[in-house]
Amino acid sequence: MPRPPASEVASVPVDLTALQANCNHGQCVKPQAMWLGHATGLLQAGGSNLLFDPVFSERALLFSLIGPKRHNPPPVAVKDLPYMDAVFISHNHYEHLDKTSVLTVSQQPGGSPRLFVPLGLATWFKDLGMNNVVELDWWDKGHMSGADIHFVPAHHGSARGLFDTNKSLWGGWIATTADWRFYFAGDAGWSDDFVDIGQRFPGIDLAAIPIGAYAPRWFMGEQHVNPKEAVDLYQASGAKRLGTSLGYSWHCQQPVPCVARRRGYPAALMADGNNHTPKVELSP
Repeated sequence: MPRPPASEVASVPVDLTALQANCNHGQCVKPQAMWLGHATGLLQAGGSNLLFDPVFSERALLFSLIGPKRHNPPPVAVKDLPYMDAVFISHNHYEHLDKTSVLTVSQQPGGSPRLFVPLGLATWFKDLGMNNVVELDWWDKGHMSGADIHFVPAHHGSARGLFDTNKSLWGGWIATTADWRFYFAGDAGWSDDFVDIGQRFPGIDLAAIPIGAYAPRWFMGEQHVNPKEAVDLYQASGAKRLGTSLGYSWHCQQPVPCVARRRGYPAALMADGNNHTPKVELSP
């Protein structure tokens, strides 16, 4: 692995006024996506604000004093977010489902967002007083104002303790509005599910694909794609046809040196030999 860089990766300041104004009162000036660190993403499309795997805490574990510590703070505080219409959880691992973060978002002015979660996870939210929950199985369809929602498979797993391994599902999300289709892959190792997803949901405008936590391969390979496999995922999903992807799950909490991911993903794109110039890869 290459050594990590001597200095932090430069952050791009967020224009909070533009963020708030872009999608308000059921209308969006333009569809846009923002990466907020690790796997947390914000999509503004179809007149709605959609938040994926929100983690704003400094550490991602049961106890706040231990566990992986994030290298960079979130580029946006929860209090500065626009009203969230919906929150999507890919699975219950701590770095994707953070209790403090989802509770804070659920207490936003204007009321709790609708929570879309994998099968077997609704009770966890309801026990915390969050009752606006939609629980879906793989390939199930949900709906919210302005968007159709599908929960899609991924090759991964779930657990928050020693005795709940794979007791709830895991996967990715497809959000389809009148003029946009977004694919959030969640955590995933390579599988033919990506081909199936691309065939069932043609015309994906933006694919959010993980590119971190892939080494050592003997341990991580089954459940986490490496940069080359991320490109394969990108192609299989059909999003390549529109030339856009957003690489996430790096430079936040993961053990793979960030420079390896920063070099690995573009190198894999170039090695693929196709034109990926319009690719979206945002830095917080």
